[in-house]
Amino acid sequence: MIFYQDEGYQREDSKIVAHIKGEFFDLCDDEVLVDSSNIDEIARAVEMFIQEEMDCTCVNTNELILLASRAMASVGDGHMARRFLLFGSGMIRPSEWEVTSDNTMWVLDLKQITLSKESALELTFFNAINILLDSIADVWDDTKGEGVLGLRHVCTAATLLLGSSARNKDRSLLINEIMAVCELKMQQIADRRGWDDEPRIMNLDLV
Repeated sequence: MIFYQDEGYQREDSKIVAHIKGEFFDLCDDEVLVDSSNIDEIARAVEMFIQEEMDCTCVNTNELILLASRAMASVGDGHMARRFLLFGSGMIRPSEWEVTSDNTMWVLDLKQITLSKESALELTFFNAINILLDSIADVWDDTKGEGVLGLRHVCTAATLLLGSSARNKDRSLLINEIMAVCELKMQQIADRRGWDDEPRIMNLDLV
């Protein structure tokens, strides 16, 4: 939770600006994730929006990340905006597991992108997966596609899409479809990027 004070212009970064820049540069430990060229302007624009438009005295980290992502998109950098939102929110993150033979596993939390049955169709969910995988594909460029994509909360996503009253058989079919869609997408990405291999898909609900 970040508190701010309306103290007018200061040469020194405010808490909000410093926090957004800190989150951004944490994601830039590996330069493959984001381009840092405009982050100072983005952070200050978010600070100005909060001070002028939001009737509150504190903003949590997720709200800051969402606002920064929207600011990036508004200046025409939609790709970076999606990546900042994905990595900054923890929707996708690296994790070292013994089962991956020392390869870095990138974990995608499906629960965070699942829309309720009442608000969207499964098609929207699968479109979102395709967009997200396109947005993070370059994390496997250095290994030419070798690695692992772990899917977290697959069962929860299926339940939210079908409803709690769905039969186990229907949930199992949808889970298999989710896995198949991810595998097909990674094959397409591997062909497009000229990888020698493609990331293995793991259902972490079963590990």
